[in-house]
Amino acid sequence: MHTALGAIATGGLEGALVTGGIAGAAPQLNDVQRVIVQSLTNKGMKQENAEAVINSVTSLALISIGLGSGLSTASIGSAVNVDSNNR
Repeated sequence: MHTALGAIATGGLEGALVTGGIAGAAPQLNDVQRVIVQSLTNKGMKQENAEAVINSVTSLALISIGLGSGLSTASIGSAVNVDSNNR
């Protein structure tokens, strides 16, 4: 479903692959985020604040990696949208 959404949103194969790839990587991203949130809360940050910070950092990292890889902004936007709204 996410792959189809990426194709429709961007009008191309790149968008489908990038969006589908991010959706497929969601379990690993969740694991990384869980560890970082735990580390931040152990250092005294509130749980809600730690989750907000790491969600923002993850989105910025995905955008940076996509731009650095030469992906189109439409593909990156679609992938970040799917990630932020489904994890």
